[in-house]
Amino acid sequence: FRRVLFRSDAVFEASRGSVFTYVSPSVRTLLGWDPSDLVGHGPAEFVFAGDAAALANCMQTVGSGSPVSERLRFRTAGGGIRWTDVSVRPIVDESGTIVSRIGSWRDAEQDVAAERLLAGERAHLQAILDAEIAPHITMTAMRDARGSIVDFAYVDANPAALAYLGLTKEQFRGMRLMEMYPS
Repeated sequence: FRRVLFRSDAVFEASRGSVFTYVSPSVRTLLGWDPSDLVGHGPAEFVFAGDAAALANCMQTVGSGSPVSERLRFRTAGGGIRWTDVSVRPIVDESGTIVSRIGSWRDAEQDVAAERLLAGERAHLQAILDAEIAPHITMTAMRDARGSIVDFAYVDANPAALAYLGLTKEQFRGMRLMEMYPS
């Protein structure tokens, strides 16, 4: 038996001025709000204060006619905060005038937790490599149209490798093996 986790998505429609005109009932599962709690209000009333500027940028982007996707935190009905991936796009009439906006919220809590864990593990690994007295270099393969490896691009190096090469991290990153050692 394998446990399957379902993500809650909620969809919405908003006026040209970003006032919710429809919110799907699934918002109850995602944020705890009843759809009627949101209809007639704007997203700025529900977004976490620390994400208000990012929300304003999103609203401006959609208002200029472009779709947008952003990770934002929204307040839950219970007083908590939930990470969501928000996607919004403008709806235009025949003349190209924006008449409304449609979008969705997707639960991003698990993604954020995984990204934080990964960032912590990367920081731990970086600390170990930086403490090493032996040079360590990370490269990525450069391939041609057929998929054959034709070169390597340097991605990162620890301080010992940079000191050996006489380069700064900024100088080193992005260089190619064939560039440094043409023979």
